[in-house]
Amino acid sequence: MATVVNSKKEKLPLHEILLTYLSENMEDKDPKKVSRGMAGLIEKTVSKGAELEQLGNTVFFSFQSEQKNKTVVKGMTFNLDTAHNMSTNLKKYLRSLSEQGVDYWYTGLENKTYFPMAKAVLRKLEPEGFKGKIRGSRAKENSDFVFIVQMPNKGASL
Repeated sequence: MATVVNSKKEKLPLHEILLTYLSENMEDKDPKKVSRGMAGLIEKTVSKGAELEQLGNTVFFSFQSEQKNKTVVKGMTFNLDTAHNMSTNLKKYLRSLSEQGVDYWYTGLENKTYFPMAKAVLRKLEPEGFKGKIRGSRAKENSDFVFIVQMPNKGASL
């Protein structure tokens, strides 16, 4: 069972969120492999264009790049918060990226579990001009998907 800690009651330190998330979500739960996974993640955080931001008990890890005059951010999300709080945290994060001039944000979804939350976030942000879609093979139960968000007033549509 995944750890869930309501950030309105207890805010966890960033390192605890990352370590708990990795230890619970890696296929191989061998402590040495979890440690290597954590070391690899820490190494990536010092890469050029990499940023970590914590909102509640959700950590957003992103890499920014320029692609055809567009600012694109690839993200990873590590969440121990409640579904409601994660949704709120994601909306705040996407608004923040938009204010920073980011054109697109995308992240991988390992399976269909996060579809309802992703769609709910998009419904809340659409009146503000955000657009989004989920790409991947819906026919396969355990397929990987990509959740793409276009910021308001940015370029051609998705």
